[in-house]
Amino acid sequence: MRSNFPMTMARRTLAGVITLLMLEFSPSQAEPATTTPPEDAGQVTTAATSDPTHTAARFSPFTLAFFSENESAYYKPNDPSDQQYTAGNGILFHHQPIWAESLASHMPFADQFGPAETGAGYFAYHLLHTPNHLDTRAPLPNDRPYSGHFNFGAFWQRVDPERTTLDHFQLEIGFIGPSAAGKPIQKWIHKFFDAQEPMGWNHQLLTEPTFNVRVRKKWRAVYHRLGSTLDSLAFEIIPQVGFDAGTIHTDLNAQVTGRFGWNMPDDFGPPQLLDFGDATTGPPPLFGCYIFGSTAGSVVLHDIYLDGTVFQSSPVTVDSAPLVGTFRYGIQLAYAGDDWSVALGYAQTHRTKEFSTMTSPHVYGAWTMAVEIGF
Repeated sequence: MRSNFPMTMARRTLAGVITLLMLEFSPSQAEPATTTPPEDAGQVTTAATSDPTHTAARFSPFTLAFFSENESAYYKPNDPSDQQYTAGNGILFHHQPIWAESLASHMPFADQFGPAETGAGYFAYHLLHTPNHLDTRAPLPNDRPYSGHFNFGAFWQRVDPERTTLDHFQLEIGFIGPSAAGKPIQKWIHKFFDAQEPMGWNHQLLTEPTFNVRVRKKWRAVYHRLGSTLDSLAFEIIPQVGFDAGTIHTDLNAQVTGRFGWNMPDDFGPPQLLDFGDATTGPPPLFGCYIFGSTAGSVVLHDIYLDGTVFQSSPVTVDSAPLVGTFRYGIQLAYAGDDWSVALGYAQTHRTKEFSTMTSPHVYGAWTMAVEIGF
């Protein structure tokens, strides 16, 4: 019998963490974080910057990052497959421009938030979704529809001076359907690797424009250093809440991430495709590494990859599940020189059933790489 652990954790996450969004959107009423390092090893603090292991950025970097998610043996060697969310690839550029700082006073809750460090990013990504049975030409009314989707957009971020709270505002536009070239891309890849030819692309979601707004709020709630030296092992807990609104996804979501490692970066957790991480900070000191795990839950009102296109009826759709849970774990490595850094990451994501007739929970792997260059 399959474990319902992701769904159980999703319900607990939604019940306990999402209340924070309703209680307080800004950090202004919280107690100011201390900047005094802990005197004793093992002391717990709620301010990430109260420990000198979290080093401020040594330069203002330009970062180029690549994201790739898939189900194949190169991404998921323990259980390769080719179904559901079958591939996602993206590219991201982020930095700390002057216009992002100028925008801070015009953003929601600017007065309550107070002085802020800011960053901005620009991205593009392509996603592929397919049903379980690629060898069937006929429509599959009880399975996920075929779809290709191309999207691009930008985001703006702000972080309080103590670096305990991050706000993320994102806007993206694109198009789904045959114009996104999902059919030729997947057919070419499968031919190249001598894999099963996907036969049902004639029943994919129809072409239409897409747009979405994503808002996230993250807290570095607990930082715990296990030793008394700057390079001691440490762990951190990072909750977040947010919402998506638009023709792609409309949902309310919450997540808690825990990480444990050495020389962890001064940021808000590991990046991933569609959750791009922290654009306001620089690299870790020299070499750093950590392992992480996160549990998340979403209350889903609309999912275009299941419910279908908004402005016209697609040939095959299924009803999205109202509650979806996710469990993710992985490792991040980073090395920094005087004015550059490289970060590599790997993760696996387990997701509960996204529609009622889905045969089993879904698992996929992800690789990330980011290069930072200072000027």
